[in-house]
Amino acid sequence: MTDPIDQLQIGEFIEIDGTVSLSPVESALSSLVDLVNQFKGLFSEQAGTEQVTLLANLLKPKNATVILKPYNDVSTSFIASLNLTEDNLFAEHYEIEGEFTIFGRVRKITPEPGKVELIKFLPGKLRMKEDDMLKLFSGFNDISNHGFSFGNGIDFDEKSFYLDGPVIEISPIAVYQNS
Repeated sequence: MTDPIDQLQIGEFIEIDGTVSLSPVESALSSLVDLVNQFKGLFSEQAGTEQVTLLANLLKPKNATVILKPYNDVSTSFIASLNLTEDNLFAEHYEIEGEFTIFGRVRKITPEPGKVELIKFLPGKLRMKEDDMLKLFSGFNDISNHGFSFGNGIDFDEKSFYLDGPVIEISPIAVYQNS
């Protein structure tokens, strides 16, 4: 079977079926937002409540980066950023995981052995160095080891920052669930 990366050019339209998941970087940050929101009630009587609320609002995503692995036996991954406004998305961004079809236009092609840096898809305010992000999430993993739940069992490490090529970046027009 021919790999899609050999057939596509920038600007072409594509419809691809596969398994969609959130970027590991954004999944970890979304879990952090959920954790902050769950516990901000504990700080309501204390100084610093405004900072906790500000942190939660700052970390709340306006876009979500999704990765689609096609059903067929190809090594190419597809990546797209979805606008999370209510006008564009009629579900929680957590619900956009599983079997979906993405229709869109090819924006960028990263051939093998290239890599796509997933941290670059974060909004400017949330971009941080890999080492800083690893330290942040290792602290939350320590909390998880003491009985608190953090995320959905996210294994966050150095590999979480990159998606190995070949990767095709898509500007999505529609995302819909397979029936």
